[in-house]
Amino acid sequence: MHTQGEWHSVRLATPDYAPEFGVYAGDSHNDLARVIGPNSEADARLVQAAPELLALIQELLELHIAHHNNPTHVAARRAVRGATGD
Repeated sequence: MHTQGEWHSVRLATPDYAPEFGVYAGDSHNDLARVIGPNSEADARLVQAAPELLALIQELLELHIAHHNNPTHVAARRAVRGATGD
């Protein structure tokens, strides 16, 4: 189970040549992730969206269970298992 709550990202006090973002859940001051590098803002947004994306993929898979052998559904279920550790 991943950390519950709404995740958000914040630019940390780093110089412009080395941007760094922290990803946090709810009101916690403990970061879930630190993202560093030239694409750090976009990468932090992706990490921030992970719980919502996971929930939506799981819901879509339930809606399309009749097509369980479709290669896309098989790949999506594999990705969800990897994300959840199931």
